Amino acid sequence: MRVHPPARKHASSGEDIDNPLRDPIAAYPAEHEERWHHFLVLGPDRAGNLLELVVAVGDGDLGRVIHTMRMRPHYRNLLPHDGD
Repeated sequence: MRVHPPARKHASSGEDIDNPLRDPIAAYPAEHEERWHHFLVLGPDRAGNLLELVVAVGDGDLGRVIHTMRMRPHYRNLLPHDGD
């Protein structure tokens, strides 16, 4: 999966971006445009810090990460709770 250069603005490394993609805690469809589907992915970087990523996937495209940063508090309610 490619990482759009502006998505690296808040991420420390490509490996930290790859980690939540390999082992997401949660993923949700975010929006749909004519040719692109966007997904919100929440998961830990290598140090265990929670990140939010937005991944855009188009027809015939493997996807690209277009946004990455530390997970903001308003996404906590999207994380699974113990016993779910």
